[in-house]
Amino acid sequence: MEHIEDDVRVMSNLHRSLVKGGILFIHTPAQKFDSRTVEEHHSFVGEHVRDGYHIDELREKLYEAGFRRVELRFTYGRWGMLSWWLMQGIPFRMLQRFKPLVVLLPLYYLLVFPFANRFMVADLPLDHLEGGGLLAWAWK
Repeated sequence: MEHIEDDVRVMSNLHRSLVKGGILFIHTPAQKFDSRTVEEHHSFVGEHVRDGYHIDELREKLYEAGFRRVELRFTYGRWGMLSWWLMQGIPFRMLQRFKPLVVLLPLYYLLVFPFANRFMVADLPLDHLEGGGLLAWAWK
C-alpha cells in the first residue's frame, strides 16, 4: 500500500470485490507518524509515496473504505528488523551505491541467510508493542 497514492480508493475497490464476510489481508510498513501529516518521506525505494502507516491511520482508512471490522498488529520487532536489514536493507543500499556489487549478492546471501532466517523465526511469535510492519485483517 505504500506504493499507492490513492490508497483509500484501492482499499474501497478491494472491499467491493470481496464477497460478504470476505477478509482482506495486508502487510505494509509501519511508521510512528501519520503519513497524512508528513510531506516528505525517506524510503530508499524510489516508488514509495509514503514510508508506511501509523496504526491509527491504516485502521481509519480501512473503515473509510467500508470494512466493518479491522484488526491490526505490529510485525518486525527487534529481531525481525535485524533480519530485514540483513536481507533487504543492506543489499539494496549497497547496490544503490555501486551496481556491480550485484555479482557478490549470492555469496552475501549464502553467508547471511542462516542468521537472518533464525532472527525472523525468533520474531514471529512475539506480540510487539511497536514494529517495522503492520499486519491488517479487514472484514467486509
